[in-house]
Parts: sequence; C-alpha cells; structure tokens
Amino acid sequence: DVDDVNTIEDSYECPQEAVGMVIGKGGSRVKRLEEETGCRVIHDKESNYLILKGTRRACRDAKVQIAAILSTLSMPSMPPPPAADEPHAAEKLIPHEAIGKVMGYAGSNIKRVQADTQCWMKWDKPAGSMQLWGSEEQVEAGKRKLDEVIQEARAQ
Repeated sequence: DVDDVNTIEDSYECPQEAVGMVIGKGGSRVKRLEEETGCRVIHDKESNYLILKGTRRACRDAKVQIAAILSTLSMPSMPPPPAADEPHAAEKLIPHEAIGKVMGYAGSNIKRVQADTQCWMKWDKPAGSMQLWGSEEQVEAGKRKLDEVIQEARAQ
C-alpha cells in the first residue's frame, strides 16, 4: 500500500498558545504521539505550523491525534474534583471494547464529557467502570453521555 511506504512532509496549523498542549510536559505527549503514529512532529518556531514527516497514513493518524488534543481548547472548564473522602455517587460499567473511545487520545474524550456535563469522573481500571461524582443532574447527564459514547463505539 502506497500510504505505508513513501515518506512525505505535511503540515498542521497549530495556534502558538496551543503548541505546549501538543508537545506536553518535557515533550511527553508529542513523544507518545510519534510512537503511536510513526510520524515525526516538529514545531516550526517561525510559523504557526507543526511539520509532520512520515508515511501518508502516519501523517493522517498524527493529524487526528493533534485535532483531538486541540479540541480540548474550546472546552468549558472541568468540574472541581470531589473531596478525597467523598464516596462516588454512581458507577458506570464500560465495556472493554469501548474504553478507548470513552477515554479518547490523551483523555480528550473523557475530559470533554466531564466539562460538558460538569460530572467529575474517575476510571476504576480493575473494576472496568467509571466512577461519577456530582449533583443528581450532573451524574445523570454523565451517565447519558457515557451511554452515547459507548453506543458510538459499538456502531464502529
């Protein structure tokens, strides 16, 4: 497949104030993005562009992940975390095949769900469930949104 052979150079517009989000602390996020996609990502300090080097498929995958990271910029603020001793108000089982879609790249999907519903959520990996905190309305909104994302994952 030609998409997997030839190396190309592409670019992705990235607002200057968002470059740090894409790069991550100490370069951790961009390093993970490069490992997962096989695409080299270089910040062009002279412009508002990230230079992408890799196969067509690698560059396309990198663009999807960068878009997911940048989508968190327009998000409302996250709900405040619960007190350390506050028990969760509800728990929602997440099917194994849906967890990737629920979490999203670098947590972008779950952050969006929390910001939109103002329901604080924490993944309980051993139990395979999401713990939810907030008012009754926030928790119900959080459950509904998680159900929507699970249905989307099953439809794919």
